[in-house]
Amino acid sequence: ALMVNARDEITEGLSSNFFAVLGGALRTAGTGVLHGVTRALALENIQALGLRLAFEPLRLAELPQLEEAFITSSSRGVLPLRRIDEQRVGTGAPGSVTLAIMKAFAEAIRRLAEPI
Repeated sequence: ALMVNARDEITEGLSSNFFAVLGGALRTAGTGVLHGVTRALALENIQALGLRLAFEPLRLAELPQLEEAFITSSSRGVLPLRRIDEQRVGTGAPGSVTLAIMKAFAEAIRRLAEPI
C-alpha cells in the first residue's frame, strides 16, 4: 500500500519508501517519510550511478506518465512495481534505471554483509 497526502502526492508505503522515474529522473519524497537504512543505501547507489534525483513526491495525476517505480525496505530490498492500482507502470516490466539500482543494491549488500 502506498500513502497519499492531502496534496495527492505519493509519499511512501506503509512499510517502505517509494521511488518513481519520470522524465528520466528519479523522484522520492524528501520530507515526511521514514529515512531508513535501505532507502539510504539506495540513495547512495543512485548518486554513485550518476542518476538524476529530485526530492519531490510523485503526484497522482502523474501516474499515467510514470516510466518506472520501485519501493525499498529492509525486508524487500529494492522491489520494482509493475502496477499502481489499475495503472500499469511504464511497460509493466522493470526498466533500466530500476534494474541498475537493484544490481548496485545487491552488490552493496554482498560487500557490506558480514558472515555469521
